[in-house]
Amino acid sequence: MKEPIPKDLADAFENSVLEFLASDYSALVEPIVEFRGRKEPLTAICFMTAQFDDPLPERVAAKLYHVYPEHNAPFKAGLGAKPSYARAALCLRIAINHRKFQPAGVL
Repeated sequence: MKEPIPKDLADAFENSVLEFLASDYSALVEPIVEFRGRKEPLTAICFMTAQFDDPLPERVAAKLYHVYPEHNAPFKAGLGAKPSYARAALCLRIAINHRKFQPAGVL
């Protein structure tokens, strides 16, 4: 039986979604969040989260849907009917990479 996602990692992932939504960063400076006493870039949190298939809480999924409001239907399809942390981490990582290669203010 697989271990469930640790609470501190689940919290760090939720904070990563919030930080992504609040930040307007360039490719040179990726936002960071605190995790286990260290500052970690959002992509690192995504990679750690990607191994967990636990159901994603609705409150986190609702925040994640704001990442691509203009493409909400395809983004929801990417998360699937039953969003998991693994799928959510992949979607957020794609969004982070997309933003890194977009001109400032575009996403």
